[in-house]
Amino acid sequence: MKNSFLLFETILSLSTLSIILASLLKYNNTNQKNINIQNIKNIFLVKDLNHLQTSNYKIDYTIASSINNTLNINIKNQGNNIKYIYNKNSIILEKYNIDKNNIKINSKKFL
Repeated sequence: MKNSFLLFETILSLSTLSIILASLLKYNNTNQKNINIQNIKNIFLVKDLNHLQTSNYKIDYTIASSINNTLNINIKNQGNNIKYIYNKNSIILEKYNIDKNNIKINSKKFL
């Protein structure tokens, strides 16, 4: 009877230990993914060119119809604007850097 109790105790302790180890490995793997996402975010924020590829592009737009307010937008591969690309470990992210142009509008005030 003593031998069967030791066998049962061994199986129980191994099962408990395997559950604890599996949960720790799952937690560490999830935590590592979050760290990787934070690293990629920091790379984009500081524009670390060691990890990013760059390319130029141009945005052209035309108002097709003033009645329907239809706007046609074309993105071309050559231009003055810069696109940052992160492509590592089967993760591909693109960030378009768009320059803002301020336009002064003349208006009349009616009383």
